[in-house]
Amino acid sequence: MPRGDGARPLTLAAILLALVWSAYVAHWQVAGRASALDRLEAVALDLRAVFAPRRPPPADLVIIAIDDETVRQAGRYPLPRDVMATLVAAISAQKPRALALDILFADPGPRDQDAALARALQETPAVIAAAGLFGEGRDMRTEGAVSRVPQPRQLLWPVEPMATAADVGLVNVATDYGGIPRHAPLLFRGSSGLIPSFVLLGAALATGAEPQLTGEALRLGARSIPLDLGQHLALRYYGPRGTIPTISAARLLAAPAAGQAAPDLAGKTIVIGATAVGSGDSFPTPFSAVVPGVEVLATAIGNLVAGDALTRTAISRWLDAGAAGILALAAIGLISMRRVATGLLLVGLLAVAWVGLSFVGYILGYWVSTTVPLAAMLPVAAVYGAARLWLERRKVRHLTGVEERLLPLQPRPIAISLSEDPNFLAAPVAQDAAILFVDLAGYTGLSEALGAERTRELLKGFQKLVDAVVNAHGGFVVTFMGDGAMGLFGFPDPEDGALRALRALDELDRRLRDDWAGESLMEHAPRPRARLSAHYGPVVVSRLGGESHQQVTATGDTVNVASRLLEVAKAQGATVVVSESILHAAGEGALLARYSPPMEVPIRGRTAPVAVRIAAARD
Repeated sequence: MPRGDGARPLTLAAILLALVWSAYVAHWQVAGRASALDRLEAVALDLRAVFAPRRPPPADLVIIAIDDETVRQAGRYPLPRDVMATLVAAISAQKPRALALDILFADPGPRDQDAALARALQETPAVIAAAGLFGEGRDMRTEGAVSRVPQPRQLLWPVEPMATAADVGLVNVATDYGGIPRHAPLLFRGSSGLIPSFVLLGAALATGAEPQLTGEALRLGARSIPLDLGQHLALRYYGPRGTIPTISAARLLAAPAAGQAAPDLAGKTIVIGATAVGSGDSFPTPFSAVVPGVEVLATAIGNLVAGDALTRTAISRWLDAGAAGILALAAIGLISMRRVATGLLLVGLLAVAWVGLSFVGYILGYWVSTTVPLAAMLPVAAVYGAARLWLERRKVRHLTGVEERLLPLQPRPIAISLSEDPNFLAAPVAQDAAILFVDLAGYTGLSEALGAERTRELLKGFQKLVDAVVNAHGGFVVTFMGDGAMGLFGFPDPEDGALRALRALDELDRRLRDDWAGESLMEHAPRPRARLSAHYGPVVVSRLGGESHQQVTATGDTVNVASRLLEVAKAQGATVVVSESILHAAGEGALLARYSPPMEVPIRGRTAPVAVRIAAARD
């Protein structure tokens, strides 16, 4: 199997999968529709809110709480209208900047008390609450550019005269699966047109500016506030319950009778609402399990007034979608360009980096989706990584099979290289290497004396020993030539090739004389002797042969000289002859003790003589 076979089609398929999957995951985000990922994103957003540095609420934002003490003093909840009139009048007398009552006056009270409350409301810029009823389980943000603006099925509107004494806005908020308010809608669709929210009107009164909604942004005075789909404001909570300054309504009501000074509310934005246990108006937030609804609304008003709401817009949703595609493709790139385990590790680091980026974005006031890009990337990385692992294991099994088939026919280094790259040595490679020759002396007479079968056994034992010794010293037998063999050292790695060749030669000389189990084959014939030679220099390693059959071998003057040194050994009556070149390249002084001083000898077919040394005979 060629290197990379199957990897390219798999990568192309993974890229297609990444594009399709990321588009599927991201389309929910772009459309602003609820999905299973919202649950995970809610958890990620809560963690960012808890661990990010907190921003303080606007200094002039105050909650007047209808708390348990207020209810105890009034005797019931909802508070009687005359008590509400007294409370509003006491606040109006201090000239607050704006007054927002998160109280639903949907039922008429005593006429004189309603009139008193209406007169008190007219004394200061005020907004009172209305509420919309929605179908159970229905998300207020639905499909379509217009239908994303929530449309209540029924309205609970304040009765007269309060409805005309103050502005009226809807107090509904958009919650996630866990019930945490994430958005405050600024507009609602009514049967006769658009209805502003309680939050929008409260912020407009607090700033004294006419709100202008343009596309997906709100202009409030000089400030432009980006909005999410359907004119929704993404809430950023200031902290746990009580972070926004809160004053008990009981304290304001009791101040005149007790002769105490009322809290200074001049120039402040006042939000009145119930915090008493049993009022039924509470939500969880990232910081607290139970937070009064009035504090959620006050948070939204504060976000608008201070301009510190989370920035989440249609553009940011498209950026999240783009990040989903980029991360999915990046995961494929990381896995395809490296080992699968390394690629998966880098994908994990990329996921951590994205989580960190979304956290930094939150600190800067941007709601960057943590889960959408990760949901697009991680499944693709897992599928592609698993497929790559399967492909690599399949390739390993294939290469192992090729190696096993090649090993009996080729030296191990050559077989491994050919199994990994069929084009190995398609172009010749020239480098310095050591060549070792070994030859059996008197082979012709032996074969005549032993016969064909016993001669074969003799050669088999000889070749097995030569192959084992040469391989043990990091070389390989290029070819067996009947009663001889040629070994190559220093290819493809040339390091210590000459030294390893000399050590192999020394071991072969010893073992062929002492250990070779050939005596049992030669009861009536002399035991064969071996001659060995070695030389070092430039060689060319290549494939030789025709189209149908090729053999990897080494050629060049170095090979010829090493072969001719066997003739020198025969002429000198020696067992081992090596060139001065290989001893110099080996640099091993300990080996010199075995060799005679150098002498120059002529080489058949060669003009220049060669300096050689003869090894002393072993005892």
